[in-house]
Amino acid sequence: MHVEELDLPDEVIDFLVEHDRIEKLYPPQAEAVKKGLFDGKNMLICIPTAAGKTLIGELAILKCVLEKKRKAVYLAPLRALAAEKYQDFKRFEQLGVKVTITSGDYDAKDAWLDRFDVIVSTNEKMDALMRHGIEWLDQVGLLVVDEAHLIGEKDRGPILEVLLTKFRLQNPEAQVLCLSATIRNTQLFAQWLEAELVESNWRPVQLRESVAFDHVILNDDDRRERIPKAYGDPLVDLVIDSLNEGGQALIFCNTRKNSLTTAQKIAPIVHERFVKKEPSRKNLLKKIVEEIRAHLGATSTEVDELCQLILRGVAYHNAGLPSFLRHVIEKEFRAGNILALTATPTLSAGINLPARRVIITSLWRYQDGRMQPISVMEYKQMAGRAGRPKYDPHGTAIVLAANARQADQYYSRYILGEVEEIQSKLNAEPALRKTVLSLICSQLVLDYEALKRFMQLTFWGFMTTVNDVESEALERTLGKVLDFFEENEFIGFDVADQVFIPLNLGKRVSTLYLDPLSASMIIKGLKMAVKSDITPTPLSYLMLASITPDMIPLNARSREIGSLERLADQNKDAFLLLDAIPSRYSVFWEQFLGFFKTALVLYRWIEEHPPYQIVEDANIGMGDLNRVVETATWLVHCAKELAMVFLKEEQNDVWKQLIMDLDVLELRVQFGVKADLLDLIKVKGVGRVRARILYKNGIKDVEKLATAEVEQIARLPGFGPTLARSIQEEARKVAGSLLDADEVLDAYYEAEPRDTISAESIVETLIIDEMKFEPIIAESDVKDERFVLVRKSSAKKQRSSRTTTQMNAKKTRKHAVKARKMTLKTNNEGFMSAADLLEEELGVETKEDVMGASKMKNMKEREELSRNRKKKKQKANEQQSLDDYL
Repeated sequence: MHVEELDLPDEVIDFLVEHDRIEKLYPPQAEAVKKGLFDGKNMLICIPTAAGKTLIGELAILKCVLEKKRKAVYLAPLRALAAEKYQDFKRFEQLGVKVTITSGDYDAKDAWLDRFDVIVSTNEKMDALMRHGIEWLDQVGLLVVDEAHLIGEKDRGPILEVLLTKFRLQNPEAQVLCLSATIRNTQLFAQWLEAELVESNWRPVQLRESVAFDHVILNDDDRRERIPKAYGDPLVDLVIDSLNEGGQALIFCNTRKNSLTTAQKIAPIVHERFVKKEPSRKNLLKKIVEEIRAHLGATSTEVDELCQLILRGVAYHNAGLPSFLRHVIEKEFRAGNILALTATPTLSAGINLPARRVIITSLWRYQDGRMQPISVMEYKQMAGRAGRPKYDPHGTAIVLAANARQADQYYSRYILGEVEEIQSKLNAEPALRKTVLSLICSQLVLDYEALKRFMQLTFWGFMTTVNDVESEALERTLGKVLDFFEENEFIGFDVADQVFIPLNLGKRVSTLYLDPLSASMIIKGLKMAVKSDITPTPLSYLMLASITPDMIPLNARSREIGSLERLADQNKDAFLLLDAIPSRYSVFWEQFLGFFKTALVLYRWIEEHPPYQIVEDANIGMGDLNRVVETATWLVHCAKELAMVFLKEEQNDVWKQLIMDLDVLELRVQFGVKADLLDLIKVKGVGRVRARILYKNGIKDVEKLATAEVEQIARLPGFGPTLARSIQEEARKVAGSLLDADEVLDAYYEAEPRDTISAESIVETLIIDEMKFEPIIAESDVKDERFVLVRKSSAKKQRSSRTTTQMNAKKTRKHAVKARKMTLKTNNEGFMSAADLLEEELGVETKEDVMGASKMKNMKEREELSRNRKKKKQKANEQQSLDDYL
C-alpha cells in the first residue's frame, strides 16, 4: 500500500513522503489500515521489532489530532522510552501538532497539558493524572500503549491493566491501540480489548537466531558453521567477525559487573583493529569523551573507566549510569561511532538501539534469591534488537553456551520455543492495595459489589471468566485489603447504605500515588514523632522513607555488613521513627542493613559530600544515586502532605513544626544541600557546588547575588565572566519577581524553554491555597492566549510559614474548579488581571480579598494602579516578562 492511498490530509501525506521519506507501507502496517486503523477501532498490533509498530501509532495519532480534532496519549513503560518517543513526535509540530511529555511528580494535576494535542507519558504518570481527575480526559480520542506485553509483569503490569480498564470505562468512545512484539495469547488479549488483531512474523530485516559453543554456531535452519579462531575467545571472535563485515555488535550480560568486564575484555582488540588505524574515528571518539567530561565537570572511577572504553570504540550501558551518560552512549551507538556495546537486559525494553549482531552471554538471571533461567519473552526481546533496517542485510542473534548439551537445551527452549502467555498479576495484595484505594477514593466504585464488577472488567477478570478459574482467592485478598484500609482510617463503611466512605487521609494517600502500606508506615513514624518526647533528625526521616515498599533500597554487600553494623550502633537516632527493628540474627537483618545503607547515602548527599565520592564509597552507580534521591524527595514530600492532613484535624503546634522540618528536608534532598543554601539554590545555573562557593565568599542569598559586582562573581572558582552575568541575570529575575515558586509554579511548570502558565491553572492554585497576591501582567508567545504571572504580596515571608494557609486549603470550594474555557476580559493594556480572573471564577464578593493590602475602593484607583504598572513595566530591571522568566 502506497502512502498516497491513505485516508489522511494532504499535508500529512506530503510530510510522510518528503520529510520521513516513506512512500510505501510495510505489510503489517497496510493490514492495520485495512482492518480499521483510521475508523476508530481498538487494535492489538503484535509484530516483530523493527517491523513498523511505531509508524502505525503515528498514523493513528495524526488522524486523531488533525482530522478528528481530539487529543492523543502515547504511553511508554520507561521514562527513557517516553523521552525517545517525544523527540520523534516533535517533528509533527511542522504540521501544527502540539506535542509534550509528562513523567514523574505524581502529586501534580498538570493542568497545562490541556493545551497540547499529543501527550507522551509513562504508564504510572498517566495513572496518577487520572486519580487527580484530569478534566481533559474526555477530549482524548486515542490511547496508544507501547510494550503492551508488560501487562504480565509483576511490578508494572497491574498499573497498566487497571489504567486500561479505567480509561475504557471513563472514555468508551476513545480508540485504544496496543503495540507489542512478544505476545503469545493474542486472541485472548484482543478479545479483552474488543480489538482487531494484527499479527505477523514479517520483518524488514531477516533475523537469524543461533546458539554458539566452542567456536561452532548452531543456526535456526539446522546449519552449523565455524567461527574463525582469531583470538581464541568465542565472544571476542564473534564481535570481531561482525565488525569485519561492517556491522556493530550489541552484547547482553546478566550483571552490571559483567557488562563492564566484558567491555574491558574486547576494547583493546577493537581499538587495535578498527580505531587506531582510523584517525577520523579516533578524533571523533576524543570529542565524545571531551563532551562527557565537560558536561559532568568532575571525575570518578566510573567515568574514567567509561571514557577509556569509548576512546577504544567500546562502551557499556546499565541502570547504574546517570541518564546523561546513557543518552550519549545510545546516541553515539546509533550513529555508528561506538562499534561494540555491552549492556544489561534493561536496554532491551523498547529502546530503539539495533545492531547487526546481538550476542547474549547468559540466559540466567539472579531473581528471588537465586539464579534462574530467563523467560523466552525476555530472550526474544533481546534477540529482536538484531538487524538495522536500511543498514543491514540481515540480523543475527547468538546465545553463548558452555557445551554441546547446553547448546541443544538453549536451542530447543529459546530458539524454537514460543513466548509465554501473558498472565495478569493483579490478584496479589501489593497490586490490589493501590488499585482498590484509588477506585474507592475516586468513587469509581461505591460498594463491594461494584468493586467486584470492576475486577471482572480487568484482564484478570476476563481470564478467570474465560478459563472458569475460581475467584475465591481474590475475595479473600480483597477482604484483607479492605480491613487494612479501615484499620488505618483510609476508608469508612456506611453500614446502613452498605457503601464505602472515602476519608480525607485515604484520598490524600491515593492522589500522592503512594502504596497504602508505605503510607501506613510513614504515618506511624510521624505520629511517634508528635506524640512522644523524641526529637527526630534528618537521618530519622530518611530511614523512615528508606524502609517503605515504594523505595527500591540499595543492597548491603557481605563485605559491608560489619561497617554498617558499627555505623548503626553510632547512629541510633536513625531508628527513632521505626515501629520495630529486626534482631541481628534475623533473616531480615541483611535486608534491614540495606535500608540503613540507603538512608546513609541520602544523608551524605544532603550534607554535600561529593556525589562521585558517595557512589564509590557505597559501591553503587551514579544512576542508583539519582534514583534513590528522586524517590526519597517524593517520599519526604508525601510525608509532609500526610502530616498536613493531621494538622488540619488537630491544629497542633508540634505538627506545624514537623511539617516545617519536612519542608526543609524535602528541598535538601532534592538539591543535595545543607539548609543554609536553600535560598541560593533557587537561581537557575546555581547548583550545589556553585551555591557553596558563593556562600563561602559572602554571597549568602538571592538579593546579594543579584546586587553583587559581576567581576566579584566571575573571579570565583568555576564561574567566569559569561556564567557570572548569566547567573546574576537569573538572580535578578528571582529577586525582582519576589515569587514563591513552590506555591505557584511547581505543579504547573513544564520544563520547556519559553513555556507559559495558563491563567486558569494559576487561579486554581491560588483559590485552593487561599494566597494573598498581586498580579504581574505578562504576555505569552502562545497565539491568541493571554497569561498572568502571580506573586505573593508578602513576598519575604519564610517559605516554611506557608503551611498554615495550606491547612485551610479548599475552603472556597470542596472540589477542583471545573474546567472551562475562559472568555478573557482585557484591561487598557490588553491583558486580564488576576483579580478579574478570580472575579469571573468566584464572583464579585471575593474581589476585595483579591486586591490584598491595597483595598481598592473604586475603578479610578484601579486605573491609576494600571498606569503606574505600565510605567514600571518600561524599566527593564524592575519588570520581566513571563516568557523571559521561564
